[in-house]
Amino acid sequence: MNRKRLLIIGVCIIVGLSIAALASTAFKKKTDTGTVEIALQFNDTKNIQATLDGQSFKITGLKDDYTLKAGDHTLAIKKTGYDDFSTSFTVTAGQAVYITVGPKLSEHNQQAVTQTAPSVNTSYEGWTITGTHFFSNNMWAVIDLEGEGQILGYAIVQFDAATSSWTTVIAPTSSFSTNTLADNNAPDDLVAYLRGNGLIVDIE
Repeated sequence: MNRKRLLIIGVCIIVGLSIAALASTAFKKKTDTGTVEIALQFNDTKNIQATLDGQSFKITGLKDDYTLKAGDHTLAIKKTGYDDFSTSFTVTAGQAVYITVGPKLSEHNQQAVTQTAPSVNTSYEGWTITGTHFFSNNMWAVIDLEGEGQILGYAIVQFDAATSSWTTVIAPTSSFSTNTLADNNAPDDLVAYLRGNGLIVDIE
């Protein structure tokens, strides 16, 4: 009887330890991963060559979420007709990272956009334009600004094909809210860029 009881107790202990080990492994897997959202400013996903940490990486869409292990990673993307892209980023367990992959404009398009871009002197008084980032097939742009005392600001503009000119959608500001961007129909790739650079601040 004692041997039988000891055997039953032993089996129960082994089963209990196995369940605990499986639960621990499942919990570890769950908490050791994060999400990276990759938004591509391409016309399609054909002929894309992507590597993650030096290994081949499959891109599943122009904008999609991918689950990665927590830690440092390097992403490289190549596509015929576009500039090569490479970036390093850190994934934190249980959190999301946002990456926007955008090709530089061709020399012809750069000249066309420069001619119609908002004037530094007349459009944003007191601000100096330090950079421009284009989205949604170059129909939208985020303009980097610098004010007095090296204050940084940003404006969002949209290209009006009817007048061949840029219209300010959101005037210079230091950050944006999700509601404001939605109300102005800002495209997804532009929103992903702002979020990835910490420029979206929602106050609850």
